[in-house]
Amino acid sequence: MNTVPPLVDITAVLVGGLTGSLLAVRKQFDLVGVASLAIVAGLGGGIIRDVLLQHGPPAALQDSRYLVVALVAALVGFTRSTDVVRISRVLTVVDALNLGIFTIVGAAKALNAGIASVPAAFLGIVTAVGGGILRDVLAGEAPALFRTGELYAMVSGLGSALFVALWESALVSRTVAGVAAISVMFVLRLLAVRFGWTAPKALA
Repeated sequence: MNTVPPLVDITAVLVGGLTGSLLAVRKQFDLVGVASLAIVAGLGGGIIRDVLLQHGPPAALQDSRYLVVALVAALVGFTRSTDVVRISRVLTVVDALNLGIFTIVGAAKALNAGIASVPAAFLGIVTAVGGGILRDVLAGEAPALFRTGELYAMVSGLGSALFVALWESALVSRTVAGVAAISVMFVLRLLAVRFGWTAPKALA
């Protein structure tokens, strides 16, 4: 559970980059703005994770494929935004899987670095949602995670906590713990989208 398969990693960057580029197009940003949001959305969470772990240069800066894919996402969003919107359901499914995978990878890297359980679970969430938060802030909006009440960060938090608990208990192998947590997050995220579940909000 220390690394993500390259194809899955690249797909996650592509999906994240598309969310950034589509937001930039909706805000009527120019090409530079679209590229900037695509890069931040696609790579931000992983960069934050690697910087906090202090394990040398972030992975996204050591492999040029990450940046290239983020730029491809920017170009696709800039030129074919209507076509991307049409396959939004497919992107939702892929994004739900990526949410689980990157949550677990972030938490696993933290645990392997000797980080305590609670901070490790938190780092799993940061890895999964950090890019989206940076994207929205740079676009001049309150982060969608806070504004819409979508069950995204909460799903990541539940899955990250489950993974860390299974890891620490040693009741199952680390691979089984990861697959179980990813499966739970994947199902919960799709159910939340399907039925419109949202996080609780403060009473006015």
